[in-house]
Order: sequence, then C-alpha cells, then structure tokens
Amino acid sequence: MKKRLKATTIEENFRTFLASKRSSGVREKTTLSYQQAYQAINKHYPIGDMDMTAFQADSFNALIDALLSAKLSRNSIYTCAVALASFFNRCKAEGLSRYTFEPYKGEETGKTPYTDAELKQLLRKPNLKQCDFSKYWSRVIINLLLN
Repeated sequence: MKKRLKATTIEENFRTFLASKRSSGVREKTTLSYQQAYQAINKHYPIGDMDMTAFQADSFNALIDALLSAKLSRNSIYTCAVALASFFNRCKAEGLSRYTFEPYKGEETGKTPYTDAELKQLLRKPNLKQCDFSKYWSRVIINLLLN
C-alpha cells in the first residue's frame, strides 16, 4: 500500500527547500540561482499554488512549452529545469512528491567549420607595421571563440 502524500503547495515546499539549502551551508549564489529560476518559472507558468502531488510529467511538459513560447533561450530553460529537478528530488527524498524528472536537453548547436578563405585570413602573416604579435594573437583567439 502506497503512503499517502501530505497535501502542500509547491510555494510552501520551495520556501522550505531554500531554507534547508541555506542552513546546510550552500553558497548564497546557489540559493539565489534557485530562487531566480523558480521566479522565472512562476512568471511564465504559475506553479506556486499548485499542489505538490498535482505536478506530473504533463505539468512539466506544459511548463517547458510555456517557457519556449515565452522565447526564453534553451540554456535558460535548461537552468530552470535543473533547479526544479533539484527541488523535486529533495521533495521526493522527503516523501512529499513521487515525481521523477527526466532531464531537459535543449537543441545542440553545431559549430560550422571555417571556409578556406576564412582560414587564410585568420592565419595570414600579420603586418607588423600596423600591429604587434599580441594584438594579432588576440584577434585570432577572439575570432576562433566567436565562431
């Protein structure tokens, strides 16, 4: 027989989650990032008043759809999902939820290779009258990192 879960809201449990993180010595920046992720989620898909047991896979999918339609970047959505997963994993460990998160993976962007013309431009010998080696090196590194 399954144990009946206590009916509490996500907001109440999230406040408890943050307090337990602070008291366990987690850095303030980490708890702040949890709080910011929760606020971003709650802004686009209000979950604060939702009962803990009501949040299931369909709720998570609707949440991701709401964040995507709000034009949040894939990295921001991933960050929010990781924070929410951490919260729900703690709730599951304490017997407040049975929901297990599947990790959210955004689209992976592939890096396009340089064309021959771009490589020749990057690798050509610098004009030492116009710049020194460190400026040229910086330009090459910046171009490599930006592409």
